[in-house]
Amino acid sequence: MDTSPKFPILPLLMGVVLGLAVGLLIGWVIWPVQYVGQAYTYDLNAAEKTQYVAAVADSYALTGQINVVRQRLNTWTPEEKISALAQLFAEDQAAGKMAEAAKVAEMAGQLRQLEGWDPAVVSQVTDQVAAQYTQKGALDRAQYVNVFKSGLGAAPGAAPVATAPVATAAPAASSPQSQIPLLGDLDLVLRVCGILLVILLVAALIALIIARRRAAAPQPTAAEKAAAEWTGAGPAPLMQWKSSYSLGMDNFDQSSGIEGANEQYLGDVGIGIAQMGVLDSKETPRRVMAFEAWLFDKGRGTLKTTTVTKVLMSDFAYQNEIVRKKLVSRGEGEAFEPVLATPGGTFTLETDFLVAQGHIVEMEYGEGTPPLSFFKNLTINFDIHQKGEPVGESDLSVASRP
Repeated sequence: MDTSPKFPILPLLMGVVLGLAVGLLIGWVIWPVQYVGQAYTYDLNAAEKTQYVAAVADSYALTGQINVVRQRLNTWTPEEKISALAQLFAEDQAAGKMAEAAKVAEMAGQLRQLEGWDPAVVSQVTDQVAAQYTQKGALDRAQYVNVFKSGLGAAPGAAPVATAPVATAAPAASSPQSQIPLLGDLDLVLRVCGILLVILLVAALIALIIARRRAAAPQPTAAEKAAAEWTGAGPAPLMQWKSSYSLGMDNFDQSSGIEGANEQYLGDVGIGIAQMGVLDSKETPRRVMAFEAWLFDKGRGTLKTTTVTKVLMSDFAYQNEIVRKKLVSRGEGEAFEPVLATPGGTFTLETDFLVAQGHIVEMEYGEGTPPLSFFKNLTINFDIHQKGEPVGESDLSVASRP
């Protein structure tokens, strides 16, 4: 018996450990994660800036706090603020959002007064935005931009609006780029890696020992399992086997090898289709009216092999003399024994050294013409017994299965 484990557990775990160690080395030592500073709104592109200003305008519409607006845009240049606000005003107007557009214009007017925007800058930026809309064919939006410019008092020839100096909040100083170590210095990282490596190696060793012990433990043979599960009268069978057929299994043919107590091959037991229905053979699914149950005995010593077969018939096939003779007759005068299949019925297949007792545990006929002619399902349990003394290795010889 092969006592080696079914799966190469140790190489697998060693591969996991090696991959983990290399990953930790690369991620913590060679290319560690570095802090590169936070992102700022002035890094956004033109469309993203407009979306950001729209969010700021929504907040202003709810709170009316212009100082909050200034703080959220304190890193923007006046040109960036004017351009984004002009586009937002034009888009709201074009979408019919008059109330929102009015709030944008109000917010822009307050920013102009607090920050003292140069009317010439306002006029230049808004003209650029209007020109961009004109190039795209959005003439309505270009007109709305001009309305926005007029509302800020930046019409051509307009005088600058005098404003009192207002203290502005200085942009928050960005923190210098710095590297944040994940686990401290390199020595600590290496110590942690070493501990993890030892733990995984110990786990791999334990898993290997458990696998080899399980593989070395004797496994019950088919005969031992059958004896442990046997609840019937008389001696326990050498093995038990179940075969099930359902309508539609047109290629139904099942078999099982038979092994002795010492796991030596003794023969085979099986069942297959003997005859389809008497109606059109092209019917789908095919209708089965008879099965062949067989037992093959490889013999002992002199290689004398034996195969016995019985035909399990439906009620129609068994009662119809012509069909029954056709099913059981074979060439050169040989004939198989017919058996009427009935729910709970039994039959026996016997050779010189083996006995297979079949028990029909489930059976149902299909609906059709002629009635009781074909099977809808059939389940048979086989109890395989060995006749005489158990076969020893010296008594066995090689034989081919049928």
